[in-house]
Amino acid sequence: MYNVDTGKLLNRECSLALSGVLRKVQASDPDLHAQFIMSNCKVALRYLQHIHQIGLDGYSPIAVSLFRTYYEIVCSTMYLAEHKEELDDFLNFGLCMYYEILQDQKLKGKLLKEFLPGHKELRDHFQAKKKMREGKLPSWHGMSIENLGASVGMEQYTDQQLVRSQYSRASKMLHGDSLLTLLAYNFEHGSDPVPFAPPMEVFRRDAVGGACPLFIALLASVDVGLMIGFKDELDRLNAVWQRVWMESTGVNPQDIIDNLSKKDSPVKTAE
Repeated sequence: MYNVDTGKLLNRECSLALSGVLRKVQASDPDLHAQFIMSNCKVALRYLQHIHQIGLDGYSPIAVSLFRTYYEIVCSTMYLAEHKEELDDFLNFGLCMYYEILQDQKLKGKLLKEFLPGHKELRDHFQAKKKMREGKLPSWHGMSIENLGASVGMEQYTDQQLVRSQYSRASKMLHGDSLLTLLAYNFEHGSDPVPFAPPMEVFRRDAVGGACPLFIALLASVDVGLMIGFKDELDRLNAVWQRVWMESTGVNPQDIIDNLSKKDSPVKTAE
């Protein structure tokens, strides 16, 4: 079973892994693209740390809800790592969002124009990109979260089913009414709704289960995109994660990998 010490261990190991990666990137005289990739990784680490902390030593349903944002940060960072040519769109979309925040705060029109004179053209660009890439909401990459995950090969990772289920549950809990409804049922003690029911243990597992393997996937993808070499950091973090998984669940992660490999292997036909 996951516990507070588990969360502290995973947070420490993920932080050590990213620190090692950051040193290697800084030593490589990184360009602007690499610097922003690392900046996003640091944001992802913050989310992971809070997910573990709140999930294991706080109100775990909040940690499950955080997983949705964490997943989207990871997927978009993986995509940016593979598509250096889209860095300008990544940065310009941020300017658009700041502009619209200022607009909502009733900032005077003259000041708005000085802040971002080409806002309309940028907004039109991102709307066209969204339409072309079949996104549901405006974003710098223009895709739905499902297509974004597919574009970075999220389905190739052995933890895909775990991560996908985490995101699905977090999405269902996005609205407060859904969260309150879920908390009326504690299926560990029957199926009758119970007022003031405590969060189920499953919320703890969901909060912690997918966060670390998703961070490993992020660093692996960034390693491919930047071509610097993070093997030592990845090997160490993966070994710790697999040990924690085994101790917490009693399931050998290698068995899961082997089973998934069998499912993914092509079916042989008789000659």
